[in-house]
Amino acid sequence: MVSILMALGAPAVITKNKHPESEENYRARARRSGTMLDGYWKGRPTRVSPGEGFAIHFVERHKRLWLGAYLGTQEGEARDGVYSLVVGQAQCFEIEDLNLGDPRQEVLRGILKQDGAVIYSYFDPTKLSPKVRKRVARSADTHIDRRDGPTYTMAQVKLRLQQKAFRKAVFGWHGARCVITGCTVAEMLEAAHLVGRSWQGGANAALDGIPLRADIHRAYDAGLLKLDTQHRISELDDRLREAYGQYMIV
Repeated sequence: MVSILMALGAPAVITKNKHPESEENYRARARRSGTMLDGYWKGRPTRVSPGEGFAIHFVERHKRLWLGAYLGTQEGEARDGVYSLVVGQAQCFEIEDLNLGDPRQEVLRGILKQDGAVIYSYFDPTKLSPKVRKRVARSADTHIDRRDGPTYTMAQVKLRLQQKAFRKAVFGWHGARCVITGCTVAEMLEAAHLVGRSWQGGANAALDGIPLRADIHRAYDAGLLKLDTQHRISELDDRLREAYGQYMIV
């Protein structure tokens, strides 16, 4: 579990369920498929922005942890100042050998049960000290029931979060316009990584990509066209010449 939390690459807000009668407060969001609502909490999280981090809901007595993308808050039903966290793509992790009293799970305990945290606590794997990172490396990880494929799903959520930040950076630098066609329709534009750079390798800065129209992006990733250093089409597959030949260097 520690290794999964460490690999998130973005901050997370943490809530804890301590009372059996409140278990139903982690619930499906009405008319929003794939979205959950977490609890009824006073105030909003302050250290994680919607769409830029994760939400963790921990139920120690059931050895269970819910993890998904933090999408913001929804005001509680008829209760001023009370909010539910909106969580997307939530997955449930069953931690079979959870025992936070075990010294080998000290790191996990430090993440999930922070001293002094009343409502929200936070975890940011990108801001850990070298000392803590060494402790994490030495810690024995807990066994997770993977029947529902939570690791894969969290990788997909992480990818979407990074794509959002990457798109913002690329469009902020280059402008919201396809560098090949000049298209400015937002729904048709994507941030494309330049050849040789990838989000897995940490290449998510503004200069690691360019804005491309979706169809051009597909052709670029498939190697059906190549760009020069000024992001102009220098080579084009013969099958695309009729449709895209007008954008080639003359």
